[in-house]
Amino acid sequence: MSCLINCQNISKRYSFKPLFQGLSFSIHQGDRLGLIGNNGVGKSTLLKILTHQENPDDGQVTRSKGLKIALIHQFPEFDDLSPLNILLHKAPQSPEEALIFAESLLTQAGLDQIKTTAHHLSGGQKKKLDILKALIQEPDVIFLDEPTNHLDLESVLWLENFLSRSNRTLVVVSHDRTFLSRVCDQFMEINTMFPEGNFHSKGSLEDFFDKKNIWIEGERKRMQSLSQQVDQEIAWMKRSPKARTTKSVYRSQKALDLEQDLKTLKSNLSQNTSQIKLSSSERESRLLIQAKNLTKSLGDKILFKGLDLVLSPGKIVGLLGPNGCGKTTLLKLLAGLIQPDLGTIKYADKLEIVYFDQHKMQLNPKDLVKDVLSPNGEFVDYLGQSIHVNGWAKRFLFTQDTLRLPVEKLSGGEKSRLLIAKLMLKKADILLLDEPTNDLDIQTLELLEESLKDFPGSCVIISHDRYFLNQVCDYYLALADKPEGQVYHTLSDWEQNQKKSPPKIVKEEKEKPPVIKPRLSSKELKELRTVEEEICKNEAKIKVIEQKIADLESTAPLALRQELYQELGLLHQSIETLFSRWEELDNKKRV
Repeated sequence: MSCLINCQNISKRYSFKPLFQGLSFSIHQGDRLGLIGNNGVGKSTLLKILTHQENPDDGQVTRSKGLKIALIHQFPEFDDLSPLNILLHKAPQSPEEALIFAESLLTQAGLDQIKTTAHHLSGGQKKKLDILKALIQEPDVIFLDEPTNHLDLESVLWLENFLSRSNRTLVVVSHDRTFLSRVCDQFMEINTMFPEGNFHSKGSLEDFFDKKNIWIEGERKRMQSLSQQVDQEIAWMKRSPKARTTKSVYRSQKALDLEQDLKTLKSNLSQNTSQIKLSSSERESRLLIQAKNLTKSLGDKILFKGLDLVLSPGKIVGLLGPNGCGKTTLLKLLAGLIQPDLGTIKYADKLEIVYFDQHKMQLNPKDLVKDVLSPNGEFVDYLGQSIHVNGWAKRFLFTQDTLRLPVEKLSGGEKSRLLIAKLMLKKADILLLDEPTNDLDIQTLELLEESLKDFPGSCVIISHDRYFLNQVCDYYLALADKPEGQVYHTLSDWEQNQKKSPPKIVKEEKEKPPVIKPRLSSKELKELRTVEEEICKNEAKIKVIEQKIADLESTAPLALRQELYQELGLLHQSIETLFSRWEELDNKKRV
């Protein structure tokens, strides 16, 4: 595959802080590259460099001649125009061709029936429209900056499905591990601890982490060997005569160099060893919150009706449903911030509730980072221990320089990390977490996951990060599936239910008998193989047609373009039908 973008030894600083140094890598046609790394390492800045919005301080970026790129923004905003006109304004095709292509894209995204202007779309709809705006430009490379942030799970599933079937070259910045694993086929972590400033691996995300861990283990062994060499050189210096011969000066300098290498190596490896636990009031009560027959409306819209929920120690509940279905409203009800229209909520005596606000309204933008963590002095109280605020901040990758900054100078990810650092210090029986994973880097996500697993209280979480939810939740409550909510024991069960049309409502019983699913008959096994073959054939046909469209001259007849777009649409519809049948048969086969 031809090289589209090549970066050689590029570096970038932000104020006093170096983001990355000596970064070298290439993007080739057909690559689906996932960019990962801790908050503040410069992933979004790197996207701006790759998309001509900024220049590196050092190094060189070369692009193939005539390269067309498109950027899908983290927070897209649009003028007060219809979605169709937004697309037409960006279309390079003739007016007639652009209209056909735009209407086809809007239909695929489920935006063809939208009556409002693009400015008033929901967050998920704006993200979809931003993707379509990129596609209609027919770019060679699409860059996506945190594409799943602030989307509900339904929109994330749509985006994942849409991108996984595209043959475009992709560069994705995301901390959503499930999304990355399903969309990308190679990964690069930006970190100064790696040679050339990054660690790059082709294959699955699991393969990437395996290879990274092998590299880290090799560095640990190198650190042990280096430590022995330092000890030997120091021992020699103590025994050596005071007279400084050329040899002794050389060995003294060698010892100093080895000590510096060892210090750097220890600093790099320490980034992977933070262990934090959530503070708990260690309440012994088995019933923390009991909500009965909750009903809440927003204007004329009933969000939920007759909802029951019991929270007990050690149980973590994930709230599911599209934006606007009442997930945040339910958290506020449980926190006592608002009252239900009907129903009751009973709390255990002297219950300690901590509420994590997704909009970060708990942070005063003018406060210094140090004062947010330790408003009453130089120390924080963690599990009965007094820890200096500098040491506590370091566990969450904040430097001493960062502690002196006002909150408004932090990135979105750093603000989220700051709230997590503050959250860890609070004693709680109940944690109500509204999108705690937004903007968090993978290392902080893993830290939060492990802390929640050990938390003895109860927790209710709203998040679009399926990997995170799978790691921590005991069960799920979907608000949109039934007026009183629908309970799911696994996230995959909920995903399967979303793919059914119309959704099947299962009557709840106090005790459900085990369901015995039939195995596949020989006829169904044959059908399963046929369906898989048809999916592959149709996907191959889609690639051929997309290439034909790309190769068409500007003078090609409009009727020919229209015929190709119509054929493309029919193939996409056929694949959707085939996938639904394949999933049905595959589920039966797994029993």
